[in-house]
Amino acid sequence: MNFSKCFTPIASTLESLTTMFSSQYPHTHGIQHMFPNKQQVDTANANVPALAATLKAQGYDTAVIGDWCACGFNELPMGFKDVIVSDFDNFKVYMSEVVYLHHQILPLFFDNRVGHWLFPKLKSFANFMTPDVVTNQVIERLQSREKDEKPFVIFAFYSCTHLPYRTPREYAELWTDPKYEGPHKHMLGLNVDEFIGDVDIGKKWEKLPKKEVDQINGIYDGCVRMFDDCVGNIVRALDATKLKDNTVVMITGDHGDDLFEPNVTFGHGLTFNGGDQSNNIPLVMRVPGWIPP
Repeated sequence: MNFSKCFTPIASTLESLTTMFSSQYPHTHGIQHMFPNKQQVDTANANVPALAATLKAQGYDTAVIGDWCACGFNELPMGFKDVIVSDFDNFKVYMSEVVYLHHQILPLFFDNRVGHWLFPKLKSFANFMTPDVVTNQVIERLQSREKDEKPFVIFAFYSCTHLPYRTPREYAELWTDPKYEGPHKHMLGLNVDEFIGDVDIGKKWEKLPKKEVDQINGIYDGCVRMFDDCVGNIVRALDATKLKDNTVVMITGDHGDDLFEPNVTFGHGLTFNGGDQSNNIPLVMRVPGWIPP
């Protein structure tokens, strides 16, 4: 089932996810921007209903596994028992990353159970939690649930299509000009906050020639393909287990992006111009046994 008219009330990650897992609008749950204060966070954690908490009380294994954009779950776990996400905003973690990533031996432990047991903090490293690592950890958790037959909810969170559209070369070059030589070769090559933090969109638009716009759009398309491949790997893993016919699969997003639609450049949650592309999000569901009307 593909719901083509699904909308998030605020096209920004933390607010949107809080709405997603609480079934409340931002003016009710109280998280209305990306940087709430401690009182707002404490109030939300104490009072806001959470889907994962409800399922956990019914015996479900609950986990969120995500890369750098999922770090908000550290402050707002939204009922999930296990939160395996990046913590890139933590300075101590960042400094630890510098030490670990430049060590000759420790990177060998990044994506395996022995490494996670010896060095638990590895799971929170932004540079470690790549889309492939997120996918592998989701698959590993599915395999564990197949063995113990415990009901589960897993929220796999990917930042593939988020600014600055960083993607491996094989994806970046799928729909871009092979002759392109410029700042946006494999990702958006400018300071995003500085670019979209002003209101003079018209002049900034004029400074981006069509070839640059085409390149950025092509990179974004490559990011979408990378996400599709991650989903495909998880679905194939689900097919390989006895869980397929007893598991609901949902694919959705917390927000979209402005991508050079009329009167906008790029970004999200910052403008009413250009249409619904930031708020109109995907929602695709597979429910075993369901026959669509």
